[in-house]
Amino acid sequence: MLTKFLNKLIILLNISKNTFTENLVSESKNNIKNVENREQYLENPVNEKAMFRKMMKSRLSEYTQNFLKIKKNAESAFLIFTQSDLYRESRTILAFISMELEMETREVIKKALADGKRVAVPRTIPKTCGMDFYFLSPKTSLESQLEKSEYGILEPKTDLEKLEPERLPIHTVLLVPGLAYGKDGARLGHGKGFYDRYIEKLYAQKSEIHLPVALVGWGFSMQVFDEVPIEDHDFMLTHIVTEKGIMLCK
Repeated sequence: MLTKFLNKLIILLNISKNTFTENLVSESKNNIKNVENREQYLENPVNEKAMFRKMMKSRLSEYTQNFLKIKKNAESAFLIFTQSDLYRESRTILAFISMELEMETREVIKKALADGKRVAVPRTIPKTCGMDFYFLSPKTSLESQLEKSEYGILEPKTDLEKLEPERLPIHTVLLVPGLAYGKDGARLGHGKGFYDRYIEKLYAQKSEIHLPVALVGWGFSMQVFDEVPIEDHDFMLTHIVTEKGIMLCK
């Protein structure tokens, strides 16, 4: 018998009636044939998350091939977010530079800077799973303030002002990338734990005034599910922004 989670995974995969779906389901089954205790394997959150990540990366790879659709969806999400109270009442936004398979963030960053808000984006710390945020300047172009990291992703240059977590500005909104989101606020990232560690650092401080007012998942509506596999140390989001609206997580 397959576990409840694997059955759900197969149902989700069947949303897309193509060869990839059939191959991935077959591969998922084959991968656990050699596991002595299938039930124990599938009920392990780490294994559940690995299977879900594999599924989402493939679905997003297929989904983002439609450039016009994802551009339209990103524009809708941009308008929804920037016209919301969540955005209007924020003074600082911790954003991220969107990569392949992620919904575009550059327009949000540029508008926030133009609106006089402070904006910071993350830079990974080499040979660790840690990261720091650096403030962007509204006086120069966004691209001129970025450089490629050892991971091949665009990150802020180190000559920019670094944000100190214990001095997080008041009314800060944190936009969080992910592969999948649960309606309850659960988030499935890429598995390195960068955001889990950073957010844990933010909440380790004693002063509540320096905590973010919202942790916001940023993605396409097809990334949102009733639930996603998580572990005890995973943080929960307060909101999710997609092209369909802003969801308040329960």
